[in-house]
Amino acid sequence: MKKLITVVIPIHLEVPSELEQMSLAQTLKILGEFPITFQTQQGLNTKWYEDFCRGKAEVHFERFAWKGLLQYNALMLTLRSLSALRTSNIF
Repeated sequence: MKKLITVVIPIHLEVPSELEQMSLAQTLKILGEFPITFQTQQGLNTKWYEDFCRGKAEVHFERFAWKGLLQYNALMLTLRSLSALRTSNIF
């Protein structure tokens, strides 16, 4: 049966901070049965994420031609806005 859910995680660092590493470990522990899709800019070395997630979840990378951190921040603000809308019972 095809899974209809994927966990989407935007990344912009080749090696995440210690807090982000703990958060990813918890995400894999709780949601590891679902595919994980990391969204990142083209050219980012994702070896750390590949190694860390190996054997814990099905992992994919979706790459975009972001033009610096400003576009990453715009994505994060959009995701926060969508999250706020979902919790406001509009959807």
